[in-house]
Amino acid sequence: MPSALNLLRRPSGEGRFDSFSSIASRTRHDTDTPRSAASLRSSFSFLSSIVTVVRVMFPMVPHATVHPFGCTLANMRVTKMHGLGNDYVYVRPEAEQDWSAIARQVSDRHFGVGSDGLILALPSDVADLRMRMFNADGSEAEMCGNGIRCLAKYAVEEGMVPADIESVTIETLAGVLTLQLFRENGAVSAARVDMGPPSFDPASLPADLPGPGPVIDHPLEVDGMELRLTLASMGNPHAIHWLDGDVEEFPLERIGPQVEHHPLFPNRTNFQVVRVLSPEHVRHRVWERGTGITLASGTSASAVCAAGRLTGRTGDSITDSLPGGDLQLSWDGQGSVFMTGPAARVFDAEWHEA
Repeated sequence: MPSALNLLRRPSGEGRFDSFSSIASRTRHDTDTPRSAASLRSSFSFLSSIVTVVRVMFPMVPHATVHPFGCTLANMRVTKMHGLGNDYVYVRPEAEQDWSAIARQVSDRHFGVGSDGLILALPSDVADLRMRMFNADGSEAEMCGNGIRCLAKYAVEEGMVPADIESVTIETLAGVLTLQLFRENGAVSAARVDMGPPSFDPASLPADLPGPGPVIDHPLEVDGMELRLTLASMGNPHAIHWLDGDVEEFPLERIGPQVEHHPLFPNRTNFQVVRVLSPEHVRHRVWERGTGITLASGTSASAVCAAGRLTGRTGDSITDSLPGGDLQLSWDGQGSVFMTGPAARVFDAEWHEA
C-alpha cells in the first residue's frame, strides 16, 4: 500500500489529483468479495492518516477545506454573468491573488467554470467601484463593454451600491465610465454605457503607423488575404475590416489570430469583420484579443459605430447584430459613444482552486 504522502502527490491528470470517488470506485471493482470488518477498520484508519497529513502540511491555508484524499481546496465565491453571450466570471476579492492564473483556470470551458474571462469588482477612490478585467489567456485588458454592464448589475445585487441607484460610475483602465441602469420587475436587466470618445490616432491603439490619423482602409495582407483596416480605440484597440459578403463566411478563426498578433499592433488588437446592411443596421463578428471568437463585444460594437459614421457607411445611431444578439449604439461625431444592451446573471457557485 502506498504511503499517505505518496498518495497525495500522485496525479490523475495534469495539475489534478485522484478524487475520493474515483479511488473508491476502483477499490469496489478490485474484488467481488465482501470486505471484512477488520479490513474496513484498516481502510478508515488509512483515511484518517491521510487527513492528518494534510492538516499538518496545510495548517494555515485561509478558507481551505480538506478533500478526503488530500487536495487542499481554497474556496472562492464566483458569479457567472453574460451580456449577449459574452460571458465572464465575477469575483469580489478578499485578498490579492495571481488573478492572471486564476483567469486562465476559471475560463477553461472543460476544466473550469467556462467563460471569456474574469472580472474583479473592487472598491474605488474615484468612482462607485473599480473594474479589473482579465482575458481567458490571463492577459489584463483595459475594459469590456458587455462585462461592465454586468458588473453594474452585480454591484447592485451584491450591495456594493444602493439598491435603488439609477446610475453607476465604474473606474477602468480606460477611464471612469458612467452607466444608466434599466430595471424589469425591480431587477437590473440592461444598461446604457457612456463609452467615452473614440480615438482615431494610431498611437492610441497603438499601431505602428504615422499619426495623427484617422487610418481608413489601410491595406494589410494576412495569410494571402488582402484586408482594408479602419483603426479605432475605445480605450482598447480595434481593427475593422468591412465586408460586402456574409460575415459568417469570413474565416475569422484563421485570420483573427494573425491580425491580433501582427507586428503592426505592438500590444495586439481586437479584430472585427463588418457588413453594413443599411445606414442604421450592421452585422459583425469579432476576434477578441486574448480570448478569440466571442458572441459579442461592447467595445468592438462601439468602435464599429464610430468608424462607420466616420467613413460615411452608417448614421448617428445603429443596431449592431452580433452572434449573441443586438446592441444599440449612437455617436454624433463628437464626444462619447453610447452603448445599450442587456445584462444577465446566470449562477453563483463556489470555486475550489486545487
